[in-house]
Amino acid sequence: MKIRRAGARFAMVAALALSALFVAGQPASAAWKSCDLRVKVNQLRGYDANGKFNILVWKGSAEKSIHLKGVTLNATVQRKACDQPASGMKYYHWAMFKSGDFVRKGDGGYRNWAFFGNWKRPTDKHVIFKPR
Repeated sequence: MKIRRAGARFAMVAALALSALFVAGQPASAAWKSCDLRVKVNQLRGYDANGKFNILVWKGSAEKSIHLKGVTLNATVQRKACDQPASGMKYYHWAMFKSGDFVRKGDGGYRNWAFFGNWKRPTDKHVIFKPR
């Protein structure tokens, strides 16, 4: 888990937000399930009251390429995948950032990715995020 510097005040707020999200290395909210990553996006929106950041949540195996600029908050956790519960733990990532792009591999269901912010999609698998 990393917090990237975006000013001392925001770093302190981000650290408090992370402490609310995690208990012993796991997300505290039982409501967040890997079957619908929009739930995690909505949780993270609560930590961006001024609407300055884009938000992206994705399953590690769905990432083909990623380039994010101005990352303010990001984290990685392991969860059981809802589509393959017997296959063990999978990595899930999320980030709050200023701009960037993400290219997905695989299908685009909400169990693989979800996002919010100022974006456009030149193709079904490619999202470009602009500053908000």
